[in-house]
Formats: sequence, structure tokens, C-alpha cells
Amino acid sequence: MDYISQHLEQNPTLDEVAGSAALSRFHFHRIFKAVAGETLANFTRRLRLERAAGRLLSSPAIDITTLAMMYGFSSAQNFAKAFRQHFGTTPSDYRLQAQQKRKIGNARSVEDDYDRWVKTWGTGPEQFNLLQNVRIEQVAAFQVVYMRQLGCYGRERCEQAHRDLLSLLGQSDEFTPAGTLSLYWDDPEITEPTHCRTDVCIKLNGVIPAERRLAIQKVTAGRYAIFSFECNEASLPLSWEIAFRYLVTKGLACADLPCFERYDAATNTARDHYAFDIYIPLTSR
Repeated sequence: MDYISQHLEQNPTLDEVAGSAALSRFHFHRIFKAVAGETLANFTRRLRLERAAGRLLSSPAIDITTLAMMYGFSSAQNFAKAFRQHFGTTPSDYRLQAQQKRKIGNARSVEDDYDRWVKTWGTGPEQFNLLQNVRIEQVAAFQVVYMRQLGCYGRERCEQAHRDLLSLLGQSDEFTPAGTLSLYWDDPEITEPTHCRTDVCIKLNGVIPAERRLAIQKVTAGRYAIFSFECNEASLPLSWEIAFRYLVTKGLACADLPCFERYDAATNTARDHYAFDIYIPLTSR
């Protein structure tokens, strides 16, 4: 999955992907379908269409033909046909519907007064002023060990994956999210929940013994919008909504890279208190 995501614009073949995993075509195809729940061809086509859908929304000025070429389709007509088969509508109508939905959603707020808008959200004291800080920074690449989960985003799934990861690392610490990262590869408003990919990660310091057989990946360097939040569990989805609406108000766009959240030591799940940073990779429109 990682190889395909990193080479999606090149539309990698089965031989290329199987070779990256050091497996034969036959065995790779069987293993991939068992793990992902879909064939390699379906996964690649779906990922291309979902990325194109995301770019439709984040880059309103880009034309359909350019978008088709960016994501490996031979023509705008072929792209539009595949897009309709997957999403049930044309790319142009998809963009228009999303724009209309945003206008309705923003009716309660004043976009040029973002600070005041954020502070009006929520109904209880735990939800007021949950956004602590926003900054734009150049983040250096770093390596993590990780465990991937497929399915709906949520705390329970991440907690269990973190316990399993600690066990593989030879640690038996009581669960705490402090110091962990959760990478989110997919937009749940575009991707079906059953296909959403979450990587529960621990930053790699030093060398991991080979016998551990842990999956390792590099978090991509780049320019990120970083949002610091403190809130209760009920407000976690709201935090993400605030972060992405901030991008819209500031004319920023998310890159085709996973977003992630990093929890700090102030987090205390027993007291229902979460302190964390949301990292959103940025690209120019």
C-alpha cells in the first residue's frame, strides 16, 4: 500500500508492486486481496479517484483535463466515466455540490474573523478555546515504527494497535497515547469508512533489532500547518473540522500526503483530557 501511495502518479504495475515486496505476482495478489479486501487494480483505481476528488475540492481553479492527466487517466472523458462509476456523479457536479455544502456550513461563521468564530463553538467549558495555537513550519523527515489498521477512524482501534506495537517493541507500559503518532491516509468524507487507513506510530530513536520484524516508514518532510489543541474525547472530531476550516479561510490546501496527530505528555485519558498537535501537509493551490 505504501509503495502504491508513493508512486500513484506513475500507475505502478502488478509486477512493480510485487517486486517492491519481494514476492511473486501470484502470491502478492493473493496476500494483497486478503489484507486489503480488494484487488490491487481496484485499490489503485480507487486511490487515484479519491485523490483526484480531494484535489477537486482543494484546488477549485484546476481544470478537469489537467486533473485527469495528473492522476494517470488517458483522457478527461475516461476520467469522467471512471469518476461517475465510483462517486455516482461527474467531477464538475461533485465539485459544485461540495462548494454549495461549504457555503451552507459556513453560514453560521464569519470567515475573516476566525479567532472569534472558533471561540463560539461548543456548549461546555471543556470545548471553549480548545484551539491553543496555529503555526506554519517546515518539518524535517523522520522515521517511525508503525502498525496499520483498516476501518473507521476511532480511539478504540488506535489504542489496541498501540498496545500491540508496544508488545512487539518489548515494552509492557500501561497504555498512554503520549508520544505516539496516528497517521491518517484517507479523507473519511471521500473514502468509505471500511477502507480508511490509520498508522499508529512511535518515533524511531536508535536501531530496532532485525528480529523484531517491525514495519518502518518515513514521515515525509515538508511545509505543515500545525494546530495545538486541548479538549475532551467528544471534541476530537471537532478539532479536525476546525483545522481544515482554518485552511479554507486562509487559502491553504492539503497536499497528497497523510495528516497526523501527535499526543503530548499533558494527555490524561483517565481524566478525559487530550493535548495534541494536528499536522496537515500543505501544497500551493
